[in-house]
Amino acid sequence: MIRYREQFTVRLVIEVRTPIDRVRVGLGVAQPDGTRIGTTHHTDQGLSPSDLVSGRYTTAVRVENELVPGHYVICVGLHELRTRRGLDFLPHAASFIVMEVDDVNGRIHEPYNIGIVGLQTSWSPVQALTSPGAPR
Repeated sequence: MIRYREQFTVRLVIEVRTPIDRVRVGLGVAQPDGTRIGTTHHTDQGLSPSDLVSGRYTTAVRVENELVPGHYVICVGLHELRTRRGLDFLPHAASFIVMEVDDVNGRIHEPYNIGIVGLQTSWSPVQALTSPGAPR
């Protein structure tokens, strides 16, 4: 279980049997019905595609969690960057639940905030455009 707005880290172990060049590692988060919420690749933030020889490898990705409370699944995959050929894909590699409590700020998810992700916003106070009781 993960608390509402709590960061989490996914660690992957990759076993390579034959050498592959220019590999991208991807991670997706989806709803249990398969609706994809988002996808990220290890090359999205400037890391180079990986040339892998036979052996075992590991990588990790930290996720800034904006998911509203509910059940989710993690899918992972590898593909060659040059050809975009899929090398491996696990559509349901893991699952997790986001709980309603924000442990950092002690906030509880507002049930009227419906959707899949919590929007990061900055609101100004509600202010009267005219004096209270003034004619409109």
